[in-house]
Amino acid sequence: MKLLSILLSALLSILLSALIAIPLAANAHTERPKVQTTHRVLFEVTMAGAEQWTAVLNNVENLRAAFGDTAQIEVVAHGQGLSLLVVKGNALAKRMEKLSMS
Repeated sequence: MKLLSILLSALLSILLSALIAIPLAANAHTERPKVQTTHRVLFEVTMAGAEQWTAVLNNVENLRAAFGDTAQIEVVAHGQGLSLLVVKGNALAKRMEKLSMS
């Protein structure tokens, strides 16, 4: 009878330990520190014309809307892509300035 009591006591201790350990183990896998990811995007404009710049500016605005401050966006223009930047009073100048300030 004493042996049965010891076995039951040991079994009860094991069951209680298991019941306590299961929720602790489940929480250990779900609680992860949140890491802020920085999205780095580069657009390249090499062709002349407002159509190219309009497409790039649309993409920049969409990325800003989707990722906010976690996006680092740069636009590089060279070759014929510079033509719209050097023309005074182009139709996209205000839009470019607004995006460069945000």
